[in-house]
Amino acid sequence: MFGRNQHVAWGITNNICSQRDLYAERTDPEHPGCFLYDGEWEPAGELEEQIAVRDADPVNRTVRFSRNGPVVDELLPPPADTSGPVTIKWLGAYHGGWIEALLDMDRAGSVGGFREAMRPWHVPTFCLVIADGDGNIALQPSGRIPQRNRLERGYRRGWDPEDRWTGLMPFEMLPHAVNPDRGWLASANNRLADDSYPCLLFGCWSSGHRGRRIRAMFEEHNGAFTREDFGRMQRDAVSLR
Repeated sequence: MFGRNQHVAWGITNNICSQRDLYAERTDPEHPGCFLYDGEWEPAGELEEQIAVRDADPVNRTVRFSRNGPVVDELLPPPADTSGPVTIKWLGAYHGGWIEALLDMDRAGSVGGFREAMRPWHVPTFCLVIADGDGNIALQPSGRIPQRNRLERGYRRGWDPEDRWTGLMPFEMLPHAVNPDRGWLASANNRLADDSYPCLLFGCWSSGHRGRRIRAMFEEHNGAFTREDFGRMQRDAVSLR
C-alpha cells in the first residue's frame, strides 16, 4: 500500500471523501413490498444469502434492495434502527480497481507513470504523496468521488431523483499537484480544496490543524532537509488546536 521500488517512493493518508450515502426510503401499506421513487411505487429487490458459521447451523438472510441499495436500518445504532427503512449506496458495490492499480503502482518508474497507474482505482479513497529518483514530487488522491446535486450530512431522500448521484468526478479533476514552486507537498487528512473548487468534494475531514502545522514547519526551515529533519516532523507533538 505504501513504500518504494527502485524508482518511486510513496506514502498514504486518509482522504476521507465520501463514497457512500444513506437513503431514507418511503413505503406504504397499500403498496407492500415497494419503495417510492419519483412518484411511482417500485417493487423491492430481494437476495437470499446463506452465511456459513463454524460449529453451528448456517444463517439464512433475505436482503431487500431499493434502487439505491440494500436495506441496512437494522445495522444502524438507535434510534436510527427504528426510523423506517434506510438503504446504503456505496461506490464499492459497483467499482473497485485498487488491486490492478497497486500492481502497476509497484512497477512504476516515475511520478508520471505512478499517477497514471492510479487511474483504475475507484475504492477506497486515500491521499498519496509521491517522489521519484529524478526529483519529481506529486500529491494525488486515489479513488473516485461520487457527485451529488447538494451537500447532505444526514439521510438523503430515496424517493427524490434530485438526491441521485449524477456521476463520478473525472480522474483528471481530482485535486492534485505536481512539482509545485514551493518545493514540498504534504497530507494530514485535511481537505484538499475549498468550496471554490469546480467539482464538489463530499467528506468529513479533520480540522486541518495538522496540515497547518506541517506547512509551518516547512516554511520555518532554512536550507535543505535531511532525513533527521523529517524524523523530527513525524515526532512533532505541537497541537495548534
